[in-house]
Amino acid sequence: MKLKNYVLRVVVALTAFGLCVGLFEIGRYLTADSHLKTEELRTIQPVEKELPENLPAKPAVFALRDEQTPIISPTETEEKTEYKFDAENEYYIIGKLPKGFRDFESLNIVTRDYANASEENNYEGMPIPPKGFFLTKKEFNFTRINIANQQIAFETEAKKGVSYQFVGEFVEEEAIEAKDKDGYEYTGYAVLKGRLKKMRDGKKIAESEVKFAILHGC
Repeated sequence: MKLKNYVLRVVVALTAFGLCVGLFEIGRYLTADSHLKTEELRTIQPVEKELPENLPAKPAVFALRDEQTPIISPTETEEKTEYKFDAENEYYIIGKLPKGFRDFESLNIVTRDYANASEENNYEGMPIPPKGFFLTKKEFNFTRINIANQQIAFETEAKKGVSYQFVGEFVEEEAIEAKDKDGYEYTGYAVLKGRLKKMRDGKKIAESEVKFAILHGC
């Protein structure tokens, strides 16, 4: 009975030993196979694929920009309204009228023809060469007038030998405290200044530095 038990134990031990040896060999095989596949992957070279000729060029995504060119947002709009100087207006002399010009009433400059003004052209009228008149008790039309770079010079027709000349410039609005002919104080806003002359038979009979403001209608 003891011998039978001993033999059984030996068989069990040998079976277990054989099983362990088998599992060990299987593990070695799997490990070796894994290393082999890794080495094979390392030695594989990428296949160079020949591309067909005349392949269309890839479109550029970004365009080169000169450093001087400002970047503008797609939602940004440019609204550049350039100020356009226009001399057309009716002007009066600020303050007490100088000696020799006490009958002065207004200086009138016209630069547009409004005969065909309409809603279609914003009632702006068509630009024309400057013209106008110097108004006293009489109306003296310009015989010559020149406006350039906000400089102005004009000469009027003569009536009974009397005519007027002026040389000056348009300036930024300047507030001037003054009194009218009745002594009332007011603030005038000069936009034109220069030297005004009164002539008779070609000879100067009066001269004064004057400043004009725009005469606004009531």
